[in-house]
Amino acid sequence: MKTSPPVIVVVDNGTSYILFLELARIFHTTNAARMIFVTLIESRVAFFKKNGVEAVFLDLSGNAPGANIAAGQELISTLEIRHSNFRLGLGIKRDRILRLLPKRRARRILFSAADPFSKLLDRYQPTLVLGEVSWAIEYLFYYLCINRGIRYRHILNIPDESLKITAFDDRHTYATAVEASPITNDNNSKSGKSYAELCGDVKSYKISLRNFLRYFRLNYSRNDYRQALFYRLRRVYFPVYKGFNWLFYRIYSSAMPGTSASNILFTLHIQPESTPDFVSPFHSDQVQLAKGLLDALRSDQFLYIKDHPNTISLRKLFTWARLLRHPQVRLLPREISGNSIYAQFDCVVSIAGTALLECSKLGVPTLCLSDVYLRELPGVYDARNFPNLAAALTAALAYIPPKGGNTDEVLRLTTRLGFPGFIHDARVSPLVLDPENIENLVRLIEHMLEIAGDQP
Repeated sequence: MKTSPPVIVVVDNGTSYILFLELARIFHTTNAARMIFVTLIESRVAFFKKNGVEAVFLDLSGNAPGANIAAGQELISTLEIRHSNFRLGLGIKRDRILRLLPKRRARRILFSAADPFSKLLDRYQPTLVLGEVSWAIEYLFYYLCINRGIRYRHILNIPDESLKITAFDDRHTYATAVEASPITNDNNSKSGKSYAELCGDVKSYKISLRNFLRYFRLNYSRNDYRQALFYRLRRVYFPVYKGFNWLFYRIYSSAMPGTSASNILFTLHIQPESTPDFVSPFHSDQVQLAKGLLDALRSDQFLYIKDHPNTISLRKLFTWARLLRHPQVRLLPREISGNSIYAQFDCVVSIAGTALLECSKLGVPTLCLSDVYLRELPGVYDARNFPNLAAALTAALAYIPPKGGNTDEVLRLTTRLGFPGFIHDARVSPLVLDPENIENLVRLIEHMLEIAGDQP
């Protein structure tokens, strides 16, 4: 008797759909899996179907046949009881749009999403759900899946010299980072793209006319709050912000530190972004974290702030300016490469960034504030395990690395994670559609299907 192929549900986020369309075609041709797109934009159902891919529209209006907002509210209450890391209020607070809406309206949007997505899971019985955890609605979908024993994974890049991919859970934990490890021994293969090049692609796209104009397209969806026109129109103010940002750095930038004092470096994440906002939701306020670090300093220590090189985040410049007026706080120029300066600091702090990986290789101690897999690296101290930041800093500053740094030990650990390949929006990095890269992504997803019978 012929068995039906396993079902993969893809939660459309509006960026990587070109890549996933190609993957869906391959799975359809080989009959290895049935890939179904779930979208919040009704017009995209026809687009997906035109390309030979199954798609389902998720109506969040509350007016769809069978819609039950009360049932959605009950589902969310159950999730909050069963899963300590799921809190509706926290998800709304971390969402770049919902936090700007009236609380009642924001909650209603998520109540409206819970029941239809739950029914969709009942209907299709997916073996695997692929999506992001970058918005509150995806955060909700993740826990609806986990609550049913369905594996929900976010395919991401591991930012080493030779870019690799793996499929993370919502916390980017070490356990999920090693899930892909058995499927290849070819860990030294090149993926065709380095992490630095990928960051460069993103920066180029963000400042391009094409990206600027897409914020003014008229065919946006009222159903998908992530498409909110008022939020996209904020980009109109970005050139004005850049002017203030230039002035901000002219006033507050400092030179690199000397060696006569103890110097701590705090590297900032782009925000809004999934890593600080949902992977590390309890420590995502970077201003508050900087203030906490300042309070933890001794009188002979200095805190240096280094922003992400991609000018994407709209920082609260006046809030940061008040902090930078403190004599123990300094601002480094954004353009300085982090890799070139980490060794000049006694300790580096990052919520969950790649600085943890680079510093571990160099033998520079770091503080991490997340479950992210990088906290398993030597010299990385999980600051959440200490009574306060002062105690965490004291422990990190006492770290004695092996001679020559931790390169060998880091390599032994990171070679266990993922395998060659990268994933991104094909409009930003067309090389993501390279046949070898597509083949590797297919292998990763096939492996995730094989292990999906295990505990999610």
